[in-house]
Amino acid sequence: MTEDALFDVHFTGKVKTGHSPKAAIAAFAKLAKIETTKAAQLVKNNRAIKKSVSLERAESLRQQMEKLGLLMAIKPQGETIAPQAPDSNTQPISGSAGLTLAPMEPTEMSREQQASDTATDTAQQEPEAHTQAFTPETQLASGAIRYNKTNAADDSTEEISPSTVKILLAAGTAALLGALLWKFVAITFELELGLLAWAIGGMIGAAAVYFGAEGDNAGYLCGALALVAILGGKYWVASSFTETYLAEMNNHITQEEFDDFISVARDQIAPLQAALASDRALREHIIDNNYVVGVSPSEIPEATVAEFRTQLQEDLNEAREVGSANTIEEFSEQYGHIATSEIFKASFGWLDFLFLGLGVYTAFNMARSGSSPLGRKAY
Repeated sequence: MTEDALFDVHFTGKVKTGHSPKAAIAAFAKLAKIETTKAAQLVKNNRAIKKSVSLERAESLRQQMEKLGLLMAIKPQGETIAPQAPDSNTQPISGSAGLTLAPMEPTEMSREQQASDTATDTAQQEPEAHTQAFTPETQLASGAIRYNKTNAADDSTEEISPSTVKILLAAGTAALLGALLWKFVAITFELELGLLAWAIGGMIGAAAVYFGAEGDNAGYLCGALALVAILGGKYWVASSFTETYLAEMNNHITQEEFDDFISVARDQIAPLQAALASDRALREHIIDNNYVVGVSPSEIPEATVAEFRTQLQEDLNEAREVGSANTIEEFSEQYGHIATSEIFKASFGWLDFLFLGLGVYTAFNMARSGSSPLGRKAY
């Protein structure tokens, strides 16, 4: 058997001796959050509770179900479970009125169909005699579970899956808490820890896996949430620094000082516009301000000119934003987002990108594989 072999976990239609079938089914229904009648149908019909999982995961699920008193069977992927005779340690769960329990005979198809129809009609007309003549014990011992006409077409395998809503809520909550934790540590200690980004990814992956997340889609979701949480935390930090700066400025600057500050910004607009008017004007601006010496305007490398053009355009945009404010309150509102963006971009170094990648990968890999140190909650 290969290590990557997959298995299905089926109900056997039996409960452990000493357990009440009704109580066992009710406990399973409560755990799976489904109606008791639905749970009973799944158990009695030997349906699969989980498909295509590792042997370790299948064994864990089997143990969880058997704690409720329900006996399970682990089969290779795609293999159906055959009814088995009861033994001294188990007891079968009673069948429903929709089942015919007549043994199948190795005869021609026409005789089988006729026997099935006859048994079904008898079960519908004389339910009491049917119950007495065919008990669940004889049903399982003969290995012949026959559905009546209303159930014969429904032989598909159903699977109980963890709640997608719970997974989303758990992963989303972990992402939000991670972003808040990043902001708290950075502001309180004035320090951004790359390892914290890694830990946030682990928090998100573990939370999702605990509620049953597993597979590629879960991995992509948790990876995206980790990215948003880490970047969101860093942006909150930049925004907090901007708010602190603007608050201090509001408390210490007078209106006259503010007017002088705005006047300087407005005075920069015209020269910057003139420098950006043409390639020659930009080259002359570079020479006139002694940014480059010892060469003529035409000898300035194109790369240098392009770099100055980008920088001067950013300066012009900022001067226009600042110069449009008439009061300190307007300045705080208009300039705040510019400062936040600049601080946010300046906060990234190569180590930041490294731990950002580690955080995203950790969340993705944990959710994709369905494994984490916290384990998984039974569902």
